[in-house]
Amino acid sequence: MKNYDTIVGVGCSFMNGDAVSDEDGFALNRQHKMRPAIFLSEKLNCNEVNLATTGSSNDGMFRRIYNWVEDNKNKKTLMIIGLIYNQEQEDSKLQRNVMMLHYYLKGNNIDYYIFNSLEDSLGDIKDKINYISFKKPEIDSWYRYLRYEMQEVDNNNFKDSVKYRSPKPPYGRQFCNGHPSPRAQEKLAERIYKELDK
Repeated sequence: MKNYDTIVGVGCSFMNGDAVSDEDGFALNRQHKMRPAIFLSEKLNCNEVNLATTGSSNDGMFRRIYNWVEDNKNKKTLMIIGLIYNQEQEDSKLQRNVMMLHYYLKGNNIDYYIFNSLEDSLGDIKDKINYISFKKPEIDSWYRYLRYEMQEVDNNNFKDSVKYRSPKPPYGRQFCNGHPSPRAQEKLAERIYKELDK
């Protein structure tokens, strides 16, 4: 398995670990959020950098990635990138941007994994990039996969937010309200960790 200095998490509120709070219902601050990059950095014994932002656009993500790489070229880096929903007419623009990002990161010796957080917008480019597929649901995204697990595997009702989507400890198995739970964040980190060992 490769050694990394830094794991960089990029995305929207899903990757930022939003909707997780303490026992009293207060949102956990940025340093204590439970997100995939933190869990993965602990497994790989390296630093974590969070470039995820609540409400981020894909364009904003790409800009933060390019800026971070330009300022950190000497680090052995693994990026975890969670894309967000784009309207159908924007899909081809997103796919071009992902392909440019793929070659840019490879050219700078940065490993990465990319997946759809909310909707599947990557079309035919998935086998050209380091793509993480969730395969089970009709639409290949982390959100749909977690809903599938919640409903089909655990036989829980998605709309029952009090019982199965609690943002307070004990957290929901898949969701805290409508965002991935700490357990879901950790499972994604474990999945990426296994990919690194192939």
